[in-house]
This record gives sequence, structure tokens and C-alpha cells, in this order.
Amino acid sequence: MSCAVVDPCQGNPCQHGGSCQRDGSGFICKCATGFIGTHCEKDINECVPVNPCNNGAHCVNKHGGFQCLCPAGLTGTLCDSDVNECQQLVCLNGATCDNTFGSFHCRCKSGYDGKYCEKKDIVYTIPTWYLCFVHQSVPSQPSLADMTWVLSLTAVEAWGNDGFADTKRFLLHMISQLPVSAEGTHYGIIVYSNDAKIIVRFSERWYHALLPLKLRVLGMEFPDGDTRTDKALKMAGTELYKAGEDRDQVPNVLVVITDGKTAQGSEPYKRVLKPLKDHDVDVIAVGIGDQISKAELTEIAMGKQDRVIQVDKVEDLNINKLSEMIHSIC
Repeated sequence: MSCAVVDPCQGNPCQHGGSCQRDGSGFICKCATGFIGTHCEKDINECVPVNPCNNGAHCVNKHGGFQCLCPAGLTGTLCDSDVNECQQLVCLNGATCDNTFGSFHCRCKSGYDGKYCEKKDIVYTIPTWYLCFVHQSVPSQPSLADMTWVLSLTAVEAWGNDGFADTKRFLLHMISQLPVSAEGTHYGIIVYSNDAKIIVRFSERWYHALLPLKLRVLGMEFPDGDTRTDKALKMAGTELYKAGEDRDQVPNVLVVITDGKTAQGSEPYKRVLKPLKDHDVDVIAVGIGDQISKAELTEIAMGKQDRVIQVDKVEDLNINKLSEMIHSIC
């Protein structure tokens, strides 16, 4: 009679990508980064006892890692990289912009004052040239719309703050494609994960000027959690596209940018899209990465495949292609 030798590593008892090594009659788990324990079952809280994030950033522990939520003006995995606000033309009326680490300074021309050199004789002004299209001439009758951007980046946590910064930069470029003003385009912005949050409303007159709108985009944070696209669409249909918010006789456009399929337990798209459909809202669905299918994007776009864009990374988004799609609606 012979006894079979049982391999303690059979079936790999180590969790979360850990590798099993025999140790006599037992085993030792060599854990992947971010995990500890006999079976690598415990997540390491990288945020304690020492915060790895720099410059006062808030550290959020993640499953097998962490994420730094950077203060305004900073970006990077550890919030140690500066955002060059001067590239966004934040200084007005011919002022010179000096970028500083985590901030900026506007050197105003004579007769102007204020953080952005926006004040003259106590009157807040934004020159008309600042509301022009980027890379194209301004038509005599510019396109206008009540346009909502619905944004989620819950599935690209591994990209860190660089992914968030890329999304902000893309949105800033897109905002410049349709001139915002009281008589021009009005913008709504919703960010979402487990829940949806309105960042900008159509009815907020302060954001009918380009500078305040761009600064709000620069300062917004993306929430952490699961992807609940249904909640964001429902909020857009009930809170933005309604009487007192959007305008009559103006095209309604909603652009969804998401990197993951909506979570289990979500309401059916047909149900949450109905208020948008009833209000004649055209939906464009943009998918980032491979975690969301074209079929789901097409469903978000109310079955219109020509309103679907799918790319690998945010930086692969074609501004001109999306602009043409929006202009064809407006």
C-alpha cells in the first residue's frame, strides 16, 4: 500500500493573484502587491500610517492599491505634478498668465483687476473673442444647444489621476467647440458612480460664460464606486431636461462618457431613457476601454449606431469627430 503525496499548492490556496510555494508539508503564499495574510486574503491599507499622496492630497484605499484625490491645480498618481492652467487661457483682457506649482497668477494690463483680470470699473467682462470656436472661424449664427455631459470613470482606477486629468482636458476642448453664452449653448454636467451628482445646471447663469465653466471643470472630482449609468440618465431626464431648466426650440444633446457596463440591479435603459426620448434629447454614447460593449452603448444611444463612439483610452477620442456629430444635431 502506498500513500499519495498531496501537493499543498494544488488548486492554489493563495488569493488575489498570489503565488503558492511549497514549504515542507505546507505552503507559503507570495502575495501580489497590495495584499497580505496566510492566503493573501487581506487588503493592505496603503493610506495608513503614512499618507503616500503629496501636497495635501486625500488618500483613498482601493482593493489592492490606493488612489490620491488631488487638490485643484495638481495631478499625477501621487499628486506631485502641476496642472498648467495657463494652457486654458484663464487670464482675460490681454493679461499675462504665470503658471505656478498648483496654481497660477494673472498679470493684468492697466485698467483691469481681479484674479483673472476680469474686473474693469467694477464691471465683470469677458471679451467676445474668448467665446469663439477653437480651430475654426465663428459663424454668423453659431450652433447652440442645451448640452449635458454625463461622465463616469469608475473602471479606470488603475489609470489614477492621469485618467481623470485626460477627461477634464478633453471636456475643456469640447466646451470650446460650442460657444457658451446666455444666448448660445448652455451646459449641464453630471458625474456618477454608485450615485449621480449634478455639477453644472442649465439654469445657473454664472456658467453661461466660458471662464467660470472651465474653472468648474478643472475643480471637479470623480466619485469612486460602481457604475450606475441608469441613475445618471434618470437624473438628466428628470432634473435637467425639464421646464425651468432647458429652453424651448433649442436642440437637446446628451453625451455619455463611460468606461464600464452598468452594475447589477440597474434599472432598464428603456425605462430611464423614456423621459429623455419624450423630451427629444439626442444621446451620444462614448465608451472608453473594453469593459463596456458596443451593444450597451447602442442601447444608451437609443438604438442609433451612428451615435456611438468607442476607443481604448480617453486620449484616443477624436475631438473633431465628436464635434461633427454634435453639430449635425444642432
